Amino acid sequence: MKHFLYTLLFFSCGILAQEKAVTGSVLNEDTGEPVPFAHLILAGKTSGTSTDENGNFHWVPGESDEDVMVRFSCVGFKSRMLPLSVLSRARVYLEPDVEALKEVEVYLVKGTDHKNINGFSGKRSIGLGNFSGGAYPSAVAKYYEKPRNFAGNCFLENIQVRFYPAREQNNIAAVFRLRILEVTPEGKPGKDLLPDNLIVRREPLSFKTEINLLPYHIRIPDDGFFVAVEHLFIKENAYKETRTLGINDTLTYDNVSVVKYAPVFKGVLEWDDENFRSYYRSTDGWKKMNRLDTSDPVFGNRIPVPAFKLKITN
Repeated sequence: MKHFLYTLLFFSCGILAQEKAVTGSVLNEDTGEPVPFAHLILAGKTSGTSTDENGNFHWVPGESDEDVMVRFSCVGFKSRMLPLSVLSRARVYLEPDVEALKEVEVYLVKGTDHKNINGFSGKRSIGLGNFSGGAYPSAVAKYYEKPRNFAGNCFLENIQVRFYPAREQNNIAAVFRLRILEVTPEGKPGKDLLPDNLIVRREPLSFKTEINLLPYHIRIPDDGFFVAVEHLFIKENAYKETRTLGINDTLTYDNVSVVKYAPVFKGVLEWDDENFRSYYRSTDGWKKMNRLDTSDPVFGNRIPVPAFKLKITN
């Protein structure tokens, strides 16, 4: 009876949430233009969404407390907090983050020396989908040190992102955000080295894509950098995954349909040692991926990390 009551409450909350969808748009405070692919995250909760390419959102937050705060964020803008109660047909303005645009530095990219960094050669692959289970937009990041054979300045030439062949989403196109981040004093992903809102398209049935980064002149810091990929919770990326939902040892639900968002990135399994520096982003910041539950035998006591292939030039 107790579990039955929980089930009733679960479905009742779902019905209530459907009646309280919020709709609005996110705009540039300076220009009034839409801010595409901004994130909306409920503070302290596991619920979020993204604006579409026109800066619009239609979201069922699944939260009845209208005083809960929503965090709006996007690369190149200052984050903003607003109460959920004001979001019905709201226009939310984000202020461009001019401090993120560092003083222009001019460097000569010679392009005479190159180094390939392959993060997945010879390692067992695994799929990296929504770490939130489709509840809010998440991201994964992997640290790279500055190559030692470059004594002077070196730059990111290109990055290859690979995708895992997850059956439910192979046939759809999907877009995601690529970010290049500096390293904080604590060793975590920090501010954007690439201030552009760089959105990348994965074509249907494509299992890799290469992004040319030379036009952005991203100089690699001496203490290294992070490469991150970020899911976008938009209608075009949505797909349904069918699973068995276990409530306890005796109660399960078969063929439960869960909405998730493409693409599923390719990852590999690595040992958790002193050199392990891969992170995932939760609703309250970046956390090391060794905090994930990897008790399933499929992990073999190792930790999943994103698999990127990088090319560096001088």
